[in-house]
Amino acid sequence: MSGDLLYQMIKRLIDVVVASIGLVILAPVFVGVAAIIKVCSPGPILFGSMRVGRGGIPFRMWKFRTMVPGADRMGGSVTTQGDPRVTRIGHILRRSKLDELPNLWNVFVGQMTLVGPRPESPGWVKRYTPEMAQVLETRPGITDVAQVVFRHEEQMLKGVAVDEAQYVTVMKWKVALQAEYLRHRSLLIDFKVLKYTLAAILDKQPDTELERLVASASNFADGLPPLVWQRAERILGGRPARSVAGSWGRNQPSSEPH
Repeated sequence: MSGDLLYQMIKRLIDVVVASIGLVILAPVFVGVAAIIKVCSPGPILFGSMRVGRGGIPFRMWKFRTMVPGADRMGGSVTTQGDPRVTRIGHILRRSKLDELPNLWNVFVGQMTLVGPRPESPGWVKRYTPEMAQVLETRPGITDVAQVVFRHEEQMLKGVAVDEAQYVTVMKWKVALQAEYLRHRSLLIDFKVLKYTLAAILDKQPDTELERLVASASNFADGLPPLVWQRAERILGGRPARSVAGSWGRNQPSSEPH
């Protein structure tokens, strides 16, 4: 049995065990959040967002609804800080990441994993180069290295439109980090990602250096900036390969908000 196959088997076992326990233990939280959403905002409790999974197969990723009904018809696919489509309770859920708890169901049924490249919408995936598409060779995850590094992404990209060079460049950086995770992945790396994800949720202090870098992202040519790699190095270690953040396709992105 190859080492990678053993890793995948253990990883899937951990996913099933953690997701099962999480869905049971967190049931009161699910009920409480659902009740608050229903009282505070008309519309459904859950929102099923179309995402692209392993092998390019689309699936519906479940989250607690944080936006007004019909938000996809009221604006673009990027949700940044201060977006008027986000409900009052939605702001709290997004900051605390409680809106992503239903992702545990996706993990349980095998569409997602706890740690892996965060899935994107079909519209964005159409813009991947073949090199970038390597991140689709594995199950997408609830969290990944890019989620940790860009933990304040909504704040960093406030007011940025989906097709602006600044946003597209940041997306390239995130895919590059996901590809680096696939190069380094192991159970130890996965546990480190989970540990730093929890720390990132609790850390409300902005990363001012990274914010300044993101603000000037449109000025960068292809490649992963050293500062971005420094933020990821504590998790991945080693040195990055040639970045997969190459040319970006011209297809129009999905209008479905993140």
